[in-house]
Amino acid sequence: MSQVMKALQRSELSHQQYTGHVMPTPHSAQASAQSAGFRWYHALWLTLPGLATAAVIGYQGFQRQQLAIAEQATASPAVNQVAAPFEQLDYPNFGPLIRTDVDVPVFNEFAEVSVAEPEEEPVAASAQPVRSAATVVTATSPSKPQTQVDKQSQMALSELDLSQLSPEMAARVESILKADDSEQRNQTDSQASQAVPLLQHSDEFSGALPAMNFQTHVYASNAVKRWIKVNGVEYHEGDNIFDNVQLVAIKPQSTIVRFRNKQIEIPALYDWRG
Repeated sequence: MSQVMKALQRSELSHQQYTGHVMPTPHSAQASAQSAGFRWYHALWLTLPGLATAAVIGYQGFQRQQLAIAEQATASPAVNQVAAPFEQLDYPNFGPLIRTDVDVPVFNEFAEVSVAEPEEEPVAASAQPVRSAATVVTATSPSKPQTQVDKQSQMALSELDLSQLSPEMAARVESILKADDSEQRNQTDSQASQAVPLLQHSDEFSGALPAMNFQTHVYASNAVKRWIKVNGVEYHEGDNIFDNVQLVAIKPQSTIVRFRNKQIEIPALYDWRG
């Protein structure tokens, strides 16, 4: 029994010790609350100057940034001017300029046109001029190919647009052009009949007639459009190939030249060695 009582006393004592550590006294609880309130109040007063300083610094930095943006917007951009290098050259000398346009005659469809018959002598036969209030045009029929006639005028007449003229006037002009072409063909045929074939008389002209390489041969019904290329140079009827060699006529298969008052017929694309 005594042992049971001792055990109860020990249990009571241990219980009192446990409650004394766990349950604070009213005085200790009040002191702890006062200490916690004091710490929060002082912490708030200590942080307020730092917060105010950070706010002021942040506001000043924002103002400086806005001021810098405004200055950049209003400031004019800086331009660095650099002189570009250049070189001034002398004006090129092109030499004398040559007129390239062709004067195309204007025909009056109400004017009278007459063509003179060609004479038997080798002299140019002139037709009566076509007179109008605006212009005066003289049609000439050459007896010698391209020697006394302007080539540009002949080309302009051959390429003349007759669609703007009346049918009667166009027929008259076309008859004049056909008469000139037929006369030139007759003269070419007569010259060809008098020409000496070079292949059959090569010994006679060897060493005297200059070397000529006929590289290109173009024949057309219109004499203005006929041309050949000799030694790399283009020639038309009436041109001088050399000082003593003249191109008289261009036939479909041959060429006639005049050398020492003799007409010589040379085959097309023939290479004469001289």
